[in-house]
Parts: sequence; C-alpha cells; structure tokens
Amino acid sequence: MRCTSGIAQLALVMVAVSFTGCAAFTLAPGEASTPVPTPVKIEPPAAAPVKAEPAVNAESRQMYQQALAALGAGRYPEAERALLAMVRREPELAGPRANLGILYARTGHPAQALESLKQAIRLNPDRAAYYNELGMVSRREGRFEEARGYYAKALDLDPNYAYAHLNIGILYDLYLQDASRAMQHYQRYRELTPSEAGTVAKWIADLQQRGRAAEQAKGGKSG
Repeated sequence: MRCTSGIAQLALVMVAVSFTGCAAFTLAPGEASTPVPTPVKIEPPAAAPVKAEPAVNAESRQMYQQALAALGAGRYPEAERALLAMVRREPELAGPRANLGILYARTGHPAQALESLKQAIRLNPDRAAYYNELGMVSRREGRFEEARGYYAKALDLDPNYAYAHLNIGILYDLYLQDASRAMQHYQRYRELTPSEAGTVAKWIADLQQRGRAAEQAKGGKSG
C-alpha cells in the first residue's frame, strides 16, 4: 500500500509547480524544480477562456513578485504581510487572495485558507487552479465530498488540468474507495504528464493488485 501522506504531498508540490509559467497574477511558484509537463496532442475539449486579471502598475507588480518569492521560500510571515498589503492595494485582484489561501493551508489555518480561496473565486470564477486548491484543503479536513465537488469543478473548467486529475484520483483511491474512478483519473494524468508515467504506472499497478486481492477475498468468503 502506498503512503497516503506521501502521495498527497506529491500532489500539492506538483500543483504549485504548474503555476510557474503563468501570468504575473496567478499562484505562487512551487518549491520543487520539476518542469511543467507538456500535454499530449490527443486531448478532450480545451479549457474555457479564463477571465483576465485587472491591469496593475509596475510598483504593484513588483510588490506581488516579492510576495510570491517570500511564499516560495517559505518565509510565511513576510509573505502574509506582503499579500495582505497587495489585497489592500489591489482589491480586485484574485491572485493575491488565492496565494493567501495557499499560505494559510501550508501554515495550518484551513478556515482562513478556504475563505481566502473562495474570495479569489468570487473575483475570478474561471480559474481551475483555485478550485483544485479548495479541493486539497477540503480533503485534508476530511470533507471528501466537498473536495470531490471542487476537483470536478476544476475539470469542468479545464478538462486537461492534469493536477486535478491526479488529486481526484488520489481522493477516489485512498479516501472514497472507488477504484474504477481512481483508475480513470490516474490514467488520464499519466497521458497528460508523460514525465510522470513511471511513477503513475506503479500506482496503477498497485491499484490493480489491490483489486485482484479484494476479488480473491470475496471468492474465498463465498466458497
């Protein structure tokens, strides 16, 4: 059996990494150096257009980049002060609120994390990443059905969002005990992230092995 905490941590780190190439007012850069995977050519429908953040001046942009640098480096008190200052300075921006949600999740304040992420969604409801983050916070709080709903919303917005496939696959596998759905999402994640194919293949093999063991156990009881 795989280690639950280890898989969940991998999902969290990889989601953060996926934002490093986005526009200035998205989520914080990740703590790992894994490159952003390239989706395969055969894909489901493309993601819906995403609402753009309001334009900001150079000073605000610099302040925000400094806040993200502090968050990425784990300097959480500094990052919190900087992000709160950004919220006051640019109240219409969703990105700083989303990053506050990530910060609060990392520092053990789930209620504040949920509220900040929901505020980000009210400002910009088209970001799949925000729902994915909400799903992770909800899952860690044991609110599995809520987590499933958030991951599903992320995939509604972006069917190719690999990390939502990974996270909902983990949810189905380790928490909801739905091997069939877990398999579907693990396989889709593997298709979208060829660089992770070897790791995901092991998860799929483990899931298949557990399924065979469960079928054998049923057969033994019925016999």
